[in-house]
Amino acid sequence: MRKSNPFFLLLVVLILVGCGKSKPSADVSNNNVPSDLSSQEILNNSSVQGDYERGRQLFLQCRACHSLKINESHKVGPNLYGILGQESGNQEGFDYSDALMSSKILWNIDTLDQFLQKPYAFIPGNRMVFAGLKNASDRLDIISYLVEETAEKDQK
Repeated sequence: MRKSNPFFLLLVVLILVGCGKSKPSADVSNNNVPSDLSSQEILNNSSVQGDYERGRQLFLQCRACHSLKINESHKVGPNLYGILGQESGNQEGFDYSDALMSSKILWNIDTLDQFLQKPYAFIPGNRMVFAGLKNASDRLDIISYLVEETAEKDQK
């Protein structure tokens, strides 16, 4: 009998979690925020109408790979603090794929939505082992959570 590779098992679990059943899709086209807003402006923009608490619950499947707080270390994926308004592949100390580094995508509500829907299709060749979220409402909920949790807040 052959032993299983723990990394392979983790990969399979992450892919299966990302392939869960979803509710009927919702239209989020009216919830886009202009890409030139800072993360704080995005946080304050009332057009981001996802469910924060549902987004927190959905993000549980992401936290094995991503941290969200300032000064937290990278995991398998990069720390996402301050991601909104930033260009892709710019977190210092993380080894990004060539595909992500060369994509020059500005992370905003629209690009996050497209990436979370099908990461492998939005940026072919990226190394994120997540199948994506088909349900637009789920994506908007996670994005709302990310907007709140990763916004660069004033340190008073």
